[in-house]
Amino acid sequence: MQNVFLHNEVYQKIKTDGFYIGSLLTDKEVKQLRSSYIELKNKLGHTFGKNFWPSGRYPDPEIRNFAKDAIEKVVPKALEKYIDTNNTRLIGGTFLIKPPSIKSALSPHQDSSHVDERRTFSVYAWIPLQNVNRWNGCFHYLPESHTWGIDQRSLNVNWPLKDKVEAMSKMMKPIKMKMGEVLFFHSALIHSSPPNYTFKTRVAINYYLHPKDHPFLHFYEDEKTPTGKVEMFEVNPSYFYDEDFEKRPSSKYKQLDIIEKSPYKIHL
Repeated sequence: MQNVFLHNEVYQKIKTDGFYIGSLLTDKEVKQLRSSYIELKNKLGHTFGKNFWPSGRYPDPEIRNFAKDAIEKVVPKALEKYIDTNNTRLIGGTFLIKPPSIKSALSPHQDSSHVDERRTFSVYAWIPLQNVNRWNGCFHYLPESHTWGIDQRSLNVNWPLKDKVEAMSKMMKPIKMKMGEVLFFHSALIHSSPPNYTFKTRVAINYYLHPKDHPFLHFYEDEKTPTGKVEMFEVNPSYFYDEDFEKRPSSKYKQLDIIEKSPYKIHL
């Protein structure tokens, strides 16, 4: 594993426990990002509705890129206190918006694997822009789930645990955090967040960190994919900001391999 962190204890904590928490943003930086969130809201011309709303999934590339660019003005520089930039690509971020609604829960899931996790792993940075707890939708995690071996993940790959969501929901552990702290988590860690029961919108940022010596991958399957296998493409990060990433990658992206889905062992 290529260590993307300046301090080995951060890497070891993530490898063992699945996550690490530290201080990150100043009050001024939080204020700037919250101002960008308001500008994003005004650009949309409508409310975020009642459901969980991630800017990175919005159909309009202009909105996805506005959010990414706003985050880029603040977060990468702040992350340099933790990250070895010689070994790491700071890929980009998304706003995670949780309206005050009982419908705003985010079910247990795993984020995409953009590396070959048979050989290494990558890290996400989750950053709340206000204090968070179980009442307004803090980060919840499933202990040790990053060790289960579900290695090829994306929106385009059938998730083998989708029928276990209800059972997993009862096992999730909350993590209270302060405004501007950062939670670095293993890309395979199963996580979720409950509804926002307060009267204020909860805003957080998710930012992706990629080991520089490994290609940026996208895993894909559809009816053309051989049974029990998954296709592995090398793409650019801009693929997720500028294109319809739910469709099969076009011929301009190189298919690196068609591989067997990794065996996995779950503990529920």
